[in-house]
Order: sequence, then C-alpha cells, then structure tokens
Amino acid sequence: MTEETSSKRYYFDHASTSPLRPEAVTALEAWATSGPFGDPSRVHYNGFEVRAKIETAREAVASLTGVRSRQVIFTSGGTEAISQATFGALAKNPGGSIVAAGVEHSAVRHAAINFGELFNSRLVEAIVDENGRIEPESVREAIVMEKKSGRSVALVNCQWANHEVGTLQDIETIASICNSHQVPLHVDAVSAIGYIPIDLKEIGIDAVSISAHKMGGPPGIGALILGRSSRFPSLIRGGDQERARRAGMENVPGIISFGAVAQVLSSPGWIEAQGQQHRRQTEEIISSLTSDKSVIFYGDRKNRVPHIACFGIEGVEAEPILLGLDKFGISCHSGSACSSETLEPSPVLDAMGVEPDHSLRLSVGWSTTDADIKVLLDTFPVVLKRLRELVS
Repeated sequence: MTEETSSKRYYFDHASTSPLRPEAVTALEAWATSGPFGDPSRVHYNGFEVRAKIETAREAVASLTGVRSRQVIFTSGGTEAISQATFGALAKNPGGSIVAAGVEHSAVRHAAINFGELFNSRLVEAIVDENGRIEPESVREAIVMEKKSGRSVALVNCQWANHEVGTLQDIETIASICNSHQVPLHVDAVSAIGYIPIDLKEIGIDAVSISAHKMGGPPGIGALILGRSSRFPSLIRGGDQERARRAGMENVPGIISFGAVAQVLSSPGWIEAQGQQHRRQTEEIISSLTSDKSVIFYGDRKNRVPHIACFGIEGVEAEPILLGLDKFGISCHSGSACSSETLEPSPVLDAMGVEPDHSLRLSVGWSTTDADIKVLLDTFPVVLKRLRELVS
C-alpha cells in the first residue's frame, strides 16, 4: 500500500477522542426520532419523562464507578468537571495551596493557576519519576511544608492515568496521605475511565472527573463525581439543575448516550476483556517499534492503562512523523492533547526528564482491529526510513 492508493483510515488516537460506540449512536438516534422532549425541571408529563431518562443514565454512570447515583454531577466534559472541582475547593478554602505534578493534564494545571489568581492560591509541584509516576512521598512533603509555612492545602490533584504515556498512579496511597492530613483529593480519571475497572467505594476521594468521549460516548458530556461527604460550591450559577450543583439546562441527548455507553461497560467482565485485547495490541506495537533501537518506549510498561503506548524517536521531529503516517491513512498523536496546533514540547515528558520534542503516542480502542495493527506496523518503518534519509 502507498499513500497515493490509501483511502481507508486507521485510527490510533483513541486517547484524544474515541469514535462513537454503536450503543451511543443508537441512543442518540432514538432520542432524535422519538424523544423524550421536554425540560426535566418542569412538573408535567414531558418533564417527568425526560427526568427519568436522565436518572437512568446517572445510575449507569454511578454503576461504572461504584458510587451512588446522587454523587454524579453531569457536566459538559472533563475540563468543566476539573474546573468545578478546583473552583469549589478554593472557594471553600481561599488562600489555600494546590498540589499538582507536572504530568497533570493542562486542564488541571490551568485551572489551578487561573483560579489560584482569583483566590490568592499558589501551585505547589509534586515530584514525578522517569516513568511519569507521581511520588506519593512528595505529596506528603508538600502538604507538610505548606502547613509549616502557615498555608493550608485546598486541594491535591492526582490523575488516575497519564493521558500521554498511560502510567497508572498510586491512587490508594495518595488518597491515604490526603485523608490522614484532611486534605481534599481530586482525581482526573478521564484517561482511565472505561479502560480499567474503577471502584470508588473503598477509596477516599473527594472528587473525580470523567468524560464520555474518551470511551466511545459523545463529546460535550462528562461528570464530576463527589465523595459522599464532599460539598463544593458550584462553578456555574443560575438554576437549580443537578441538585443545585451545576446550573443550566441538561444536555439530554448527551446524557442519555453517555448512560448507554456506561451501561455496556458496566457489564461484568466487559472492561477486563476489552483491556486484555487492548494490552495485547499495544504490546505488539511496543515490541515491533522498539525493535528499532532509535525508538524508545516512554512510561511504565507494566503499570499503565492498556490502550496507550508512547515513544521517543531519536533524530526525527514529531510533526514529520505524524504527517508521514497520515499520508498512509494513519491517525495518531504527539505531545499533550491540547497543544497539537503548535506541537510544542510536551510538558509531561519534560516533567519526566525525557526528550519532549520527538514523541509519538499511539492509542487503541473499541474499534481497533488486528488488521489495523498490521497496517501500522508495516507502515511505520517505511515512514521512519524515508524521514531518516531526508535528514541524513
């Protein structure tokens, strides 16, 4: 196959957004053709009918994460959920510091900085190792040092899985540290939800952010999941939707479709079986690409979400690799998901202490076939060879 004859697309960017699952499409089509339609806040038949659909979806999302349905607040996505958690924590504790590592998603860091200016808060960096794992002891030290300096800690941020290299964090240990110091913990689980089992019942987390589009649901819908005793002031003010925790008319079709996907993924053994397939596929990719000694795997090969594999490629810039693969119909990514317009050096890789300018992230998902994997593995050496010839 050549780029001139390739018409089929091969999608390896599920970590940015995943195509709609069939269940999501079915739910959206059903709503578009037959509803229910109405304002779920109204006291009439149409309102009750829509409210019932929303609450069914809320129960499905709650089941996916092991919480009660009343703990789920629907938002416009992961970014809003993250902003809500940050705003709420600082509004309760103005002047308190925020602890976050350099590997956190830009939504976490920007929220900490921007709301920090509003509430006179500062951002304290936690330490990460070369695999992108946040060192729990550095979180403890940050909390202790802030208290010694006379400042409280309003919030600790710890992603469940890194969005770029896939490394899983030691959530339970960090949650234990935060609980022992009575410091709220927010976990960005956007890159983990739907790919590994998540059960929040036994872990003391105050807030968890998730998004539907990463796991095959529609864009524009996500959720903030609060701990049973967590009470955060609302970021968006107005009406009393979402039990007065997030104002604004609910995204009814998005919520219904989100719920349909969550229901499927909550089926016993579904995520585990899907994860085994994803890990087999990414392990095949890792083994094949790293057979070239100039290609280096980034992250923790064992303790990672199964669908993400990130690489450093010596001597070749990221943009030519992406464009070269794209000509063969292969879609993938480099750098953090919110800097693709400029392809700036990856802050995640920089925090890990590895080369931030030459990365390639490949991520599989529900629609990835073994035939797709073969095309990728056959094409990558061809593209890399051409680029090396150009720069030699």
